[in-house]
Amino acid sequence: MTDQQLDGGAALGYSSQLLSFSLDRLKKEPKLLAEEELRLQRALQTTATTHYDAFIKTASCLQTIDTELNSVCGHLDHLLQDIPKLVSTCESFSVQSSSVLEQHTQNKLLAREQATLLELLEVPQLMDTCVRNGVYDEALDLQAFVGRMGLLHPDVPLVNLLMTQVAEVGQTMLQQLMSRLKSSIQLPECLRIMGYLRRMAVFSEADLRLQFLQCRDEWISSLIDELDDTQDAYEHVKHLTDIHRLYLFDAIMQYRAIFFGGGSSVAGATGTGPGGQSQSAATASLLQNPTVLATSIRESSMLHSWVQHRLSLYLNMLRRYLPLITEGGNLASMLEHCMYCGSSLSRVGLDFQGLLQPLFETCSLGLLAQHLAGAVEVFNTRLESHKWVSMPAPVMPKSRHHLARTTSSNDGNSAASNGASNTGEPSPRGEGIAGMPPEQQQQQQQQGHESPMEPGTPKAQAYADHARAHHHFLPHHLQPHHHHHHHHHGD
Repeated sequence: MTDQQLDGGAALGYSSQLLSFSLDRLKKEPKLLAEEELRLQRALQTTATTHYDAFIKTASCLQTIDTELNSVCGHLDHLLQDIPKLVSTCESFSVQSSSVLEQHTQNKLLAREQATLLELLEVPQLMDTCVRNGVYDEALDLQAFVGRMGLLHPDVPLVNLLMTQVAEVGQTMLQQLMSRLKSSIQLPECLRIMGYLRRMAVFSEADLRLQFLQCRDEWISSLIDELDDTQDAYEHVKHLTDIHRLYLFDAIMQYRAIFFGGGSSVAGATGTGPGGQSQSAATASLLQNPTVLATSIRESSMLHSWVQHRLSLYLNMLRRYLPLITEGGNLASMLEHCMYCGSSLSRVGLDFQGLLQPLFETCSLGLLAQHLAGAVEVFNTRLESHKWVSMPAPVMPKSRHHLARTTSSNDGNSAASNGASNTGEPSPRGEGIAGMPPEQQQQQQQQGHESPMEPGTPKAQAYADHARAHHHFLPHHLQPHHHHHHHHHGD
């Protein structure tokens, strides 16, 4: 309600009040109004006198308000002019602060998930520790965990970094497992290692078989390389045979235990027995799928090819070292040892005893020929250094043919002796015992009795024929005369 409305309302009320007065009251009204005005003026003066400082302050405030209002109006004008700049600046700040706000949000999230992130960052180090300590189960679990993270978050750089580091540790674990396969391990540990390799999914089934055979082959080859080539040939071949008997048998048994049934579908598809029908069905399914059939044949032939390779190397080593054994007893003992090795390996289908016979026959014949040649050489040397003494022939009953042959031989020897005497040359038999002292005659007689190879005797003639047939050297006094040959031809 405005002041005019208030004044109009008061005037209307006062007019109504005047109309209700009497005449006397109306006559007194001007005087009453004058007194009321005087009273109000006095009250106003009293109030102004009493509260003059308030009026002064109010006036000062009014002046200040007027001045400040003018200044505010000026500032408002400037503000209105600067509002567009403020708007653009606020928009720029909003754009710049959005990235800061996002970074701040990420930092808050990082602070909240700090423990989890630290565990993730420690996965490669933890996996490396597990690999170094041989705890391969936990290492493979960590590798599988990181692999799942890589599938879920392929675009996260941190996850890609973790996958790279875990792959490097996995390569180290693979090398350790392969080196374990190249050492002396038993079947349970071998099964565990192959289980780890299967979980790593690095090789296919065929490649896994090939890697296993290669590792075991390197292990056996390292054992063979450690043998001392400078030691006795008998001991070398014995240790070589023991290595093949023990470790080749173990490798075959381990292969069958690990890959049991994997490559036997082709080999046993045509077998008979309780499972003959299922084997025939398996054969039919394989024949319908040539690719699977070729793969199965290749996998089943790996073991056979490797065993054949090891056996050929072993036989080549036997061909190299068996001729170096110079004792017949050692050669016989080695034959028994090799036969025992073949008998042991026959339990896994590797009976090579039939291949040993030609090797040992050749070595035995060579050893026999070597000893015979040495004996003949020693015998010829002793014949050359021996002094022959003529002794009277023993009196014994002889056949007519033998008497005729002996008489002919004696006549030839006598003629040769006479010829030598006529020419002044000593007889090849040496001088007789006549004219010697009794002690020397007795000694010569004893030597004559000790020497059974007297020239002209049937035994000496038989040895001469044998030596001539084998191109051995004969002393001059044992060489038969030409008329002996004619006499033999005549007989």
